[in-house]
Amino acid sequence: MQISGCKKTRPSVTDSRLAQGVLIVLLCMILGCGSPDTTYDVVAVQGSVAYEDGTPIPGLRVTFVSQSPSLNEKTHPRPGVAGIADDGMTIEQVTTYKFGDGLITGKHKVVVKSKVINGPPNNAVHPKYSSAKTTPLTVDTAEIPFSIKIEKPSSRR
Repeated sequence: MQISGCKKTRPSVTDSRLAQGVLIVLLCMILGCGSPDTTYDVVAVQGSVAYEDGTPIPGLRVTFVSQSPSLNEKTHPRPGVAGIADDGMTIEQVTTYKFGDGLITGKHKVVVKSKVINGPPNNAVHPKYSSAKTTPLTVDTAEIPFSIKIEKPSSRR
């Protein structure tokens, strides 16, 4: 027995794609996905980080912590992470929002760490340089290129 006027139909591919599109848009609105807030101006930077005697720091890791104030309760400056060239001391491809975009303009605390690849930190850098709260190092993007020098830690720690 068949009821007239009721026809079983399968949803079309177009209907499914439309539904997926609507779902993606709704998820983005709810979760806040999208490109990061780049409200802060960024500038390409270059320079070097080495011991005071000019020798490279083994396993060098450098982070620049912006001292710019938050724009509001949801918009805070992001730290920049430096790529280090094969010579072990040349700063290159500093990234804050997108690969190689540079640093937020203004002053930054410089955090310097050293660690063996895929291993724990080593003693090649004094601990005072390992936190934005304790590092004495600062740079200003108005003074490029950077020439950052740190003291070698004493061998009797």
